[in-house]
Amino acid sequence: MFELLKRKRKLIIIVVAVSIPIIISLVYLLTLFSLFSKFATYSKYASSNGYTRYYGHRPEGVDVYYSIQSNPRCTLDKVYTDLEKALEEPEKVICLDLASETTVVNENIFAKIATLKNLKDLRFHRFENKMMGIPFEISGLNQLEVIEFEKTNIGKFSENSKLPKLTDLYIEFSEPLSLPEGISNIGNIKTLRLENINSFKGLESLNLLTTLQISYTLYGMKKPLFPEEVNYLTNLDNLYISGNNLNDMPASLVNLKKLKSLNLSYNPIKNLSPNIGQLSNLEVLMLTGNTGVTLPSEIANLSNLKVLGLTDTELSNSERERISKLLPKTDISFFTEFH
Repeated sequence: MFELLKRKRKLIIIVVAVSIPIIISLVYLLTLFSLFSKFATYSKYASSNGYTRYYGHRPEGVDVYYSIQSNPRCTLDKVYTDLEKALEEPEKVICLDLASETTVVNENIFAKIATLKNLKDLRFHRFENKMMGIPFEISGLNQLEVIEFEKTNIGKFSENSKLPKLTDLYIEFSEPLSLPEGISNIGNIKTLRLENINSFKGLESLNLLTTLQISYTLYGMKKPLFPEEVNYLTNLDNLYISGNNLNDMPASLVNLKKLKSLNLSYNPIKNLSPNIGQLSNLEVLMLTGNTGVTLPSEIANLSNLKVLGLTDTELSNSERERISKLLPKTDISFFTEFH
């Protein structure tokens, strides 16, 4: 009997000795998984530095940066950079990326592009003052979904340039200029990114917009930039107004009831307005680079907030703790991202 008890005790000791390392390993793995999940969630939503480019079905909260090269359907072997080569096999051309250094610009360029009936992505790069209008010829591109004007100045869109499938438009001027005349004539634009624009007349007419980015506009400017035309865009889900010298969240943003993602990064905001608590649908809030920003207690009203970006804000430990208590279910990043 004594021998049996002795064997049972020995067996229990062995089981415990074997189980403890296993349990410790499992706890360690679960901890790593939890940290990885939080990092993945934050990475998914919170890219705010202007370097990471996404395309297509972008996660909410990610900056809107187009690039034909990063479009899954426009891999390097499928992007045409030579217009004459594209004209040799027009039915195959889906992505066309033209640079002024390699493309002869004359009155026939758009007539040639208009023959590419399957074209979905069109990019002009560094045409500057060589292009001061988009003529009616491209109105026949019924498959066109994305146009990028990178460092390219355009004066207006033709009244006949309807482009029914165009949903994404990116305009970066080489110098501060107005929003192109006739932009309200263009298709069904849902995503718009603007750089180096100082007049936004016509923006209010784009009532189908769900994503708008006016970021890093007018480098070195001293006046805060928030176009009043934005207040009419009541269908906006995602708004990015980073780097526009704003001292606070514009009060009128509370009227944009559908906002799910708001990026106010790299503005000199010291005290975020209590009005932030009225954006009840907000899921992503980016305040990266707002050094020493103080968040109001009303931020606790954001019951749907999934991600809060506070990297490069140099907050004290006590302030980080206070914010964490206000938003216990939110993934919060206080530290600098690495890419």
